[in-house]
Amino acid sequence: MKADLHVHTEFSDGRDPPEVMIEAAEARGLKLLAITDHGPALHVGMKENEISGYLSTLENLRENAKLKLLVGIEANVLNESGDIDIEEETREKLDILVLGIHRLWFVSDPREMALAYLRSLVNAIKKHKIDVVAHPFQFHGDLSRFLTIDEIRELLEVAANCGTAIEVNEKYRAPGEDFYRACLENGVMLSVGTDSHRAESVGRLDWVSGMLEKIGVSEGDLLYTRFLR
Repeated sequence: MKADLHVHTEFSDGRDPPEVMIEAAEARGLKLLAITDHGPALHVGMKENEISGYLSTLENLRENAKLKLLVGIEANVLNESGDIDIEEETREKLDILVLGIHRLWFVSDPREMALAYLRSLVNAIKKHKIDVVAHPFQFHGDLSRFLTIDEIRELLEVAANCGTAIEVNEKYRAPGEDFYRACLENGVMLSVGTDSHRAESVGRLDWVSGMLEKIGVSEGDLLYTRFLR
């Protein structure tokens, strides 16, 4: 695998500084790395006043990196209307914006949680230029189990129309093969990410590679190929 488009550093909840994550990616032979620390709405995310320093640090590190470094953030969905915690001014400075859902609002029933998750994602993708949906349907387990294929297809159609990729995530290893086949069948690009929070796991995409092989993905189906052109 040539790329890892989802890692965290000590700027949010990662253990290591960005330069160490970059060195690990280079040692692993990656050609492309996206550093995507958490936005401010998450309790472990960057504070608003830390984002400019984060962006400057990554821009400086990019100059001497032996791979292509993407400056990114993992934004948080704030509500079912699809609002996110990254301002448009900040968005314009990013190479890649990853979107995660890390909390749901006043819902406990799994089916209702899944529907709230779905609505939140669909609305966020429609409202904002989202490059990647991180760890899809992962919220205390795989919520896609509680949705019909037609409901899931609503998300995939919106993602395809908006040019938003769906992540195959090494950390959570879900959803399963049927979901990712449906992504391809509906014209959705896939992104690959370890969701690493420490250097030793950067670029270790064993499960991801196996999933991509199972579903017969081609390089043209993978988001990272666009950044390497």
